Amino acid sequence: MFYSNNSEIEDGILAENWGGEVQRAPSDYLTINHTNLSDNSKDKSIGGKSSVSVNEGLNYKVTKDAGLLIGNLTITRSHAGSSSWPDGTNFNWTRVLVPEGSLLKTATMDGKDISKEITEDVESGKTSFGFYTKTAPQTSTVVSLTYVLPISEHNYFLLIQKQSGNLGDNLEVTKDNKVLFNGILDTDKEIK
Repeated sequence: MFYSNNSEIEDGILAENWGGEVQRAPSDYLTINHTNLSDNSKDKSIGGKSSVSVNEGLNYKVTKDAGLLIGNLTITRSHAGSSSWPDGTNFNWTRVLVPEGSLLKTATMDGKDISKEITEDVESGKTSFGFYTKTAPQTSTVVSLTYVLPISEHNYFLLIQKQSGNLGDNLEVTKDNKVLFNGILDTDKEIK
């Protein structure tokens, strides 16, 4: 990812998609950003660099309910690492950016309702859902978000942006039970 104070250079960076800019999307949009955290404790099993040991699977389903489009996102974070420093338990802050005006219906983590723990905000012209996860080595954490999309089904497509620096996540996208994509999210993608 690059940035320049020189507007001509910055325009070139953005034109090549090297700036990590949140893109505009006239239909559905999704990006998931993770921040690996440390609790600054003396416990060396806390993973300051544990994110390299965490694999992620994304399942995104769009369905219709009473004329509305509903987004159902499931994020599975599986920790393949150890308890030895610099690895350890993965503490993570996640932001999910979706079309502005999306309304959260439900949120669960490992089957437990976390709706009241979700922060909701607007940034870069998108609605943001934020939450913390804690994934111990050799375990998985599953977060599911269900939200109403403020978009029309007409000419539906999904723009999904991968987080800069992420090597790729497993992704499956379905709409009305039809698989639109099943593969690795290793670059930004338009899925129709």
